[in-house]
Amino acid sequence: MTALANEPVHATAPTATCVLVDVRDCGLPGVRWAADCADALGVGLVVHAGVENDPAHVEVAALLAGHPGLTVHVEHHDRPLARWEGALVVISRDSALAAPPLAGDDCRDVVVVSGTLPRSPAASAS
Repeated sequence: MTALANEPVHATAPTATCVLVDVRDCGLPGVRWAADCADALGVGLVVHAGVENDPAHVEVAALLAGHPGLTVHVEHHDRPLARWEGALVVISRDSALAAPPLAGDDCRDVVVVSGTLPRSPAASAS
C-alpha cells in the first residue's frame, strides 16, 4: 500500500487517529516502524494480522510491549475487518522497511484520509 500526501507531517498529524500496518505485508520491521510512527504522532496503532494462532503474533506482541503507552487494535485475517471512521495514516511497505519514522518530515508514503473508510482501508490506498 502506497499513498501520497502533499502536506507536511506536522500539518496532518493533528487529524490522524491511527496508524495502520499489515503484518502479512510488512512483517516485523514494518510493525516496528508503524509503532514508532504512531508514538511520534500520538495516535493508536491498528495491526492487520494473520489468523489468531500465527507464530508471528508472539514477535509482534514482544515488540509492542516496548510501547506501553500505545493503544493497539489487532484485526485478525480470519475475521471481518472493522470499519474505521475519521482519519487514518497509511504506511507503505517500502518506507516501513527502509526509512526511520517520519524522517525529515518526508510524507511521500504517509497519507491522512478523512471520512468513512471502506472495509479494507489498505486496499483503497493501494
